[in-house]
Amino acid sequence: MSTHQRNEADTRADLIDPKLVTSGWSQVDESFIRREVNITEGRIISGGMRTSPVISDYVLEYRGRRLAAVEAKKRKSQLYRRCSTSQGLRSSITAPYGICHQRS
Repeated sequence: MSTHQRNEADTRADLIDPKLVTSGWSQVDESFIRREVNITEGRIISGGMRTSPVISDYVLEYRGRRLAAVEAKKRKSQLYRRCSTSQGLRSSITAPYGICHQRS
């Protein structure tokens, strides 16, 4: 498949998931790869409504502790924005690491 035709699901299945598994995630007891993790339900705004929820592409857990938030972003995205997203998610889940991954 050409990288120009690759959508987010393809990128995850073909590029990111294999790298996480090769690194030992979900291979070691009590390690888990969580996908599409709801980090917050969204801020409460006037009228009792909420803003959009904050969702992380991946959260890596070991022994019940969230260790990292992983965000996959398009290659065209600005590096600062990609990394600030993962670092913001990292702090939201009180994980020690936030990881930026640039997808093709």
